[in-house]
Amino acid sequence: MDSTELAVTLHEKLHAMKPFSSAALRAMDELDSNTPSVEKVAEHIAQDVSLTVLALKIANSSFYGFYREVSNLKEVVMILGLSTLKNIIITASLVKGLAFGPNEEIRTRIWRHSLMVACICRYIATYIHEDTDQFYLNAFLHDLGHLVLNEVYPVKLAAILDHEDPGSMREQLVDGLSNVEVAIMACKVWALPTDIEQHMFDVRKPKLANNHYKHAIVVAHTLATGLGYGITRCDFVSETIQHNLDGLKISAEDLERILIDSIRDYQSIEQVI
Repeated sequence: MDSTELAVTLHEKLHAMKPFSSAALRAMDELDSNTPSVEKVAEHIAQDVSLTVLALKIANSSFYGFYREVSNLKEVVMILGLSTLKNIIITASLVKGLAFGPNEEIRTRIWRHSLMVACICRYIATYIHEDTDQFYLNAFLHDLGHLVLNEVYPVKLAAILDHEDPGSMREQLVDGLSNVEVAIMACKVWALPTDIEQHMFDVRKPKLANNHYKHAIVVAHTLATGLGYGITRCDFVSETIQHNLDGLKISAEDLERILIDSIRDYQSIEQVI
């Protein structure tokens, strides 16, 4: 099967997967409108009971630090804001919709890695005064291509991720389609917000990407891997982490606090997803 045929097949399978319910998509459309209505967003999500339950579990985890339990998503918006609710909807939808990949062991590795990288990036964003919600979401989705391929081509993906030199094979995953190309295709098919798709493309283009985010994702990937949350069985630890830390202007003391807080938050949110 050549790359064109593979892309067509993948496109068809992405349509069949549909991890985002119509309720979730309507809610995200409302969130991205010029004048989003909290009431309408809550009404849309309420039409998907399982999504509502999981979203509230995530919102009530210590990850978000509510001083009391919230019982509805309108409260989440009032306390945390619209962008955080969008993150919760996307996280909950993907966790719910991609929960049963054929290769459960690899799916778990990818989820654990993505979540830890997202937690670290969120705290890095706090220290460098960037958008914490955007850093979290982009980091959480940076290996979306792996998750998709584990659903549709699990044998090929496993062969690559368990290769003795996975670093040389990570980008060209399956017959010429890369992780980022698969992720962008998924964003289009699933009608995710266009800013997510654009960032997935830009981060692979050094002259276009947000330098802070590029530095953050390298640091977060390296730290997550060092903590045992890598994707491959023999994942590499980047030797350029110091350069990236210098680019972020994060001290050793700050990095230690980031790690402590990130591990705590990872453990809290992992319990509910």
